[in-house]
Amino acid sequence: MFIFSFAEPATAKNIISVGATETIDNAGYYPGNNTFHGMNYLASFSSRGPTSDGRIKPDVVAPGYFISSANAEPGESQSCSTLAMAGTSMATPITSGNALLIRQYFEEGYHIVGEKKIENGFKPTAALVKAVLLNGAQPILGINTIEDGVFEVSPYDENQGFGRISLIDSLPLAGHTTTDGKFVDRRVLGLSKNDIFNITINTRDGKCNSTILSVMLVWTDPYGYPTCRKCLINDLDLEVTMGGVEYYPNGRMSKDNTNNAERVQLNVKDGDTVSIRIVAMNLVTSSQTYAMAMTGCFNITSEMYESTEMAMDYVPEDPIVGVILGNLILILSVAGCLILLCCCCLFCFVKKKRDCTNEDK
Repeated sequence: MFIFSFAEPATAKNIISVGATETIDNAGYYPGNNTFHGMNYLASFSSRGPTSDGRIKPDVVAPGYFISSANAEPGESQSCSTLAMAGTSMATPITSGNALLIRQYFEEGYHIVGEKKIENGFKPTAALVKAVLLNGAQPILGINTIEDGVFEVSPYDENQGFGRISLIDSLPLAGHTTTDGKFVDRRVLGLSKNDIFNITINTRDGKCNSTILSVMLVWTDPYGYPTCRKCLINDLDLEVTMGGVEYYPNGRMSKDNTNNAERVQLNVKDGDTVSIRIVAMNLVTSSQTYAMAMTGCFNITSEMYESTEMAMDYVPEDPIVGVILGNLILILSVAGCLILLCCCCLFCFVKKKRDCTNEDK
């Protein structure tokens, strides 16, 4: 497979597109065979991005080689056998299962202290589920082409996107992880408004063992159009500053105005102070709802919201309505100016005619 091999509907911006990695070293099925290298290597058959307008695809990758799947036996109505299969069709249901566990995590209130607290539960938006999944994704090591050997890959590239899914790196869970988490959902930002989170890195005397701060911003962008050259409609920015230096998302050297998923990961140490700012940079609609996931070892020192919280029955604004209203206002404004100009010309014509008539008399 080569770059740009991702096809519709996997190119959609608000879904989670999944590539496939290998699963186990030496395949297990073939003793003494060193063809396979494990889940940190992309499978040779996995499709590659980016999209035609430059967005990151796949979003994540997951094991897709020799996955046990249901196997229907011919003539048996009660068959319970399994079959080892390979493909992105195996990696995608694995990712779907992880997404379901993320949803359960929030519905059962684990997000506060990493323990089940039903009274704190809520239904996460699709944007938050995606933010959590992408935030904890881990970089893989390479592509195993089998025929031509192994090639290196880079974070956020057309091979792996944000990386291989890993719930242990995505969600704080008492007794299993030591990291902290901050999750924000259903925040509605108007144009030029921003939300700010100031934090201090705190490893709690070594009890929290993460040296990486990971911050992920995702929003469900209004729909674009087929063959769009720039498919992003509303542009939000994730701005992360530490030590007076701004760090840009998705491995870039400048702001990202192409993707509706932005991640910044920093190597940090105890006592570092970090400022996270989410700003509505450019909107076609009147506002945009977002979700944020942040993991690491930290204390939140302050939060400032210029956004509002989205109501549970909120219906996103149709971008075409905004475009139509904008064009309508423009047309009415131009028409008003033309009418005013015509009135002025008519007034001047009538006045001039009167003056000429008086002079003749």
